[in-house]
Amino acid sequence: MAEILNKQYKSVFTEPSTQPNLQAQALLFDPITDIEISPQAIKDAISMTSSSSAAGPDGVTPTILKHFADELAEPLAILFRRSIDSGNPLDDINLAFVTPIFKGGVKSKPENYRPVALTNHITKILERLIKEKIVEHLVANQLYNATQHGFRSNRSTTTNLIEYYESLLLQLEYHSAVDSIYLDMSKAFDKCDHNIILRKMESLGITDKITKWTEGFLKKREQCVVINGHRSGNISVTSGVPQGSVLGPVLFLIKMSDITLGINQAIISSFADDTKVWRGIQDHNSEISLQSDLDHIYRWAEANNMEFNTKKFQAIRFHDILGECNYKGSDGSMIEQVKNVRDLGLFVSDDLSFNHHIHSVIKRGNQMAGWSLRVFKSRSRDLMIPLLKQLIIPRVEYCAILWGPHSQILINRLESVQKKFTGKINFEGNTRPNYWERLSELKIYSLQRRRERYCILYT
Repeated sequence: MAEILNKQYKSVFTEPSTQPNLQAQALLFDPITDIEISPQAIKDAISMTSSSSAAGPDGVTPTILKHFADELAEPLAILFRRSIDSGNPLDDINLAFVTPIFKGGVKSKPENYRPVALTNHITKILERLIKEKIVEHLVANQLYNATQHGFRSNRSTTTNLIEYYESLLLQLEYHSAVDSIYLDMSKAFDKCDHNIILRKMESLGITDKITKWTEGFLKKREQCVVINGHRSGNISVTSGVPQGSVLGPVLFLIKMSDITLGINQAIISSFADDTKVWRGIQDHNSEISLQSDLDHIYRWAEANNMEFNTKKFQAIRFHDILGECNYKGSDGSMIEQVKNVRDLGLFVSDDLSFNHHIHSVIKRGNQMAGWSLRVFKSRSRDLMIPLLKQLIIPRVEYCAILWGPHSQILINRLESVQKKFTGKINFEGNTRPNYWERLSELKIYSLQRRRERYCILYT
């Protein structure tokens, strides 16, 4: 199993381009060439490591690093300084153990498992120091792509979806309809071209020692798949950024930083590699303009050695007064038009209502509540409340500040998920308090009150 999955992961790697076709830009700011490494910075980085994280291939656990942080800070500072100055990653520890995570679909198909890399914590400490310097540079000089919401401070799927709906409503004020195209990148993290990432880093003013070290970090990696204690053989990683590393997400954002360049009329929004493109539609010329911008994105992908999975493209037309929309994917095939599309865990409908999503949320909440009651015999509050908070509530209020129902019927149906579950809890004296008395005694809010509170906090 480990060898089969390792072979699958190797098959998606791309060969690096020899001469990336990137447009050079004049720097309007000071580049960064090096980072300062001090024992205190290393201790701070160690303190940010989760104690529950598993040890990497070198067997060093976060607990060891935290316990001996004062003793290790000085020698690690010397080791990291030599690594940065030489441009070489730390010797013999650039190996990643890959854990396959099932994404969905048929379990017997290797392509349905996402590779998550377990790397060494000592390497992660150095990655964290480099990442902090790069992020500080990108933020200070406003080099982040403003349309990107993934892996960024104060950005989330919620901010992405709220901005998206705000834009849709604004576009509908001036146009007859809005067409939105959902793109799908094939193995986006695994196909990142190392040479293109490095050239883009230089174009953003990240140069010299940092770029040289990053080159070694990307190109001198090996990985093996580990399943139930069994290891596959090691393979060289020729493309991609390691999922599970500290530096990988930032390098991916750098790769995606120029996707909006050259787009004339359409609007783009991304959460990591999940990208959608939309614009207001008034007539056939508006459709031609949107198709032109789509074609520009397809050319960007080709220039960046990326691939789109056209079979997973979806188009949705908000306010279908103009009839069906017709757009082509990167391979020339027609993009399927749908009435509902799943966008970052939320069902988006062509009538801009959230009824379809709310019914789905109620169903998922009741399913998880039923599963919990079947699996666990106990009805004590010490068990039931953690189950409610950890398994049920997250499923019924994810991104609820956007889709929270205004209809009293839907409000009551959604509330019934928590109402029925808490009704199974045993109370002292075998009493059966009503719902509001239960909430008071259990010291929890109603779902409606939680949504209202989140709206206030978010605003």
